Amino acid sequence: MIERLDRLDREQIEKLLRGLWHEREFLRDVFDRLTEGVLVLDADWRILWSNRAASQLITQDPRRRLVGESVFDAPMDDRLVAQLRAFAVSSDRIKRQEVVIEKPAEGILKLLLVSGSAQDPSFGAHLLIIEDLTEQRIEQARRQQADKIASLATLTAGVAHEIKNPLNALKIHAQLLRRAFRDGYPSESQRERTLRSVDVILEEIDRLGGIVEQFLNAARPTRPEFVMRPMRGVVERLAAIIRPELEQKRIELALDLADDVGEVPMEERQMIQALLNIVRNAIEAIETRRETDSEVEGRIEIRTREDARNVWLQVTDTGCGISEENLKRIAEPYYTTKFSGAGLGLMVVYRVIREHGGNLHIQSQPGAGTTITIILPRRRQLPRVGEPAPATAGTPA
Repeated sequence: MIERLDRLDREQIEKLLRGLWHEREFLRDVFDRLTEGVLVLDADWRILWSNRAASQLITQDPRRRLVGESVFDAPMDDRLVAQLRAFAVSSDRIKRQEVVIEKPAEGILKLLLVSGSAQDPSFGAHLLIIEDLTEQRIEQARRQQADKIASLATLTAGVAHEIKNPLNALKIHAQLLRRAFRDGYPSESQRERTLRSVDVILEEIDRLGGIVEQFLNAARPTRPEFVMRPMRGVVERLAAIIRPELEQKRIELALDLADDVGEVPMEERQMIQALLNIVRNAIEAIETRRETDSEVEGRIEIRTREDARNVWLQVTDTGCGISEENLKRIAEPYYTTKFSGAGLGLMVVYRVIREHGGNLHIQSQPGAGTTITIILPRRRQLPRVGEPAPATAGTPA
């Protein structure tokens, strides 16, 4: 159109100018409605154009016209001016920086400066975009604080849950001791069981101390010390701890432990704690089912198997089972809603299995019980940083 300007008559020129004027006003209105400040600067860093948001961010007055002023002389915070001067001596065509300012109002501004154009970098003009991050950072801080409070609540509930488990075992074995000594010194036939109850009490006291220490050091976690331990021995120690409770609740414990299952690198105390959580979930699932059917058979079976690379441990119960909807959500890391009667203990289970480089599979059907399969590598496999505890719903392939 410019090339044909000398061939246009007056009416056509006026029409062209009116169109350009309307386009200019349209673009001005669009840019004035942006929440980001936009300034166009010439090669000497004088302001050729600015929108209302730029005036608001720089002077707190959206009607203040900055056109014609040097950007370095504009009434803005000294730190903002200093950053623009740093931009001026930089050879980079695109520059980004965040600046904390005190005036005209406290806040955080994000600066984006583009010098020249993509087609002609030597073009002597600059485009400065200023974004106010203040409310965004305040809201982010609020969310972080809310997350901390939620984490603290979960942590506190987890501590209470984990302490409750060994306290329950302590109570049961203390009752056995009281029964053994109530009518005098225990007979020789009771002696071995009595001594085992004492051993369990001491082990549970140690476990209580470990739980407290673990949660107190949650902000400064230490790397677990893994040693080779036979899976059969771990399950037998678990059975010794839990069997008296199962007898009281009329729940059969069946062990199907393969003789040839070898050792696994593990932190034994953590692994027993995770397995106790799973078994106690199974106990609560059975009791939940008995609330509607008192004739339900109470049975928990623990099986071990192995292949060339992994050791497999399965815990199967005859409890109330898990609905399909909840089963899908159980695969989510740190899901804290109860399943099989309990939920917060899963936080510990997922963490322990993750730290051991293992996988967790869950298969369940309402009214038909649940099977949880843990697969642990024979060799230590560290999870990737930030990777959630591996878990899937369904039968492992």
